[in-house]
Amino acid sequence: MKRHPLPGFHYGGFARPQILRGAAQPFSKFQSEKFISTTGLSPLLKLHGSLNWSISDDTIEMYQDLRPVWRHGGAAAIVPPTTERSAPDWIRPVWQVAEIELREADTWIVCGYSLPDYDIQVRTLLQRPAETRPIRIILCDPISDQLAHKYKEVAPNSTICPLPGLPDCIDKIGQLLE
Repeated sequence: MKRHPLPGFHYGGFARPQILRGAAQPFSKFQSEKFISTTGLSPLLKLHGSLNWSISDDTIEMYQDLRPVWRHGGAAAIVPPTTERSAPDWIRPVWQVAEIELREADTWIVCGYSLPDYDIQVRTLLQRPAETRPIRIILCDPISDQLAHKYKEVAPNSTICPLPGLPDCIDKIGQLLE
């Protein structure tokens, strides 16, 4: 996929620099491992973890690919949405940064999240900053038109902008932010 220009991203809630491990090329004996760094300005806040993260000795290892899903029967660092109100210790910094970023941002970009009714943690996280002022929420999802009402429930004073899913929405986000 063609890379878009800056500002790029980093995983919010984790120390920087963030080095992602990964294969340079499949089946290559030369430079079998290639590391990249997430150096961008925009925090990507993955509240439920990621298929390309793995927990090892209470630290997060990040990969360019999905190898944690397949390794050792699946060791991906994932927190399924539940009705409970507590997150595991390793993901709490992500939630703390998310709340700060949401309070400071005039526009939220939500990619591929259906905001299920049972995910009380995320609903509460979104409601608190949206109570104080109107927010523009850009939804990037193939069914964003169907999801718009759910986001309006948690942020009733906000403007909801439904867009198609990734990567089709990238250029449209840029136009909305100009």
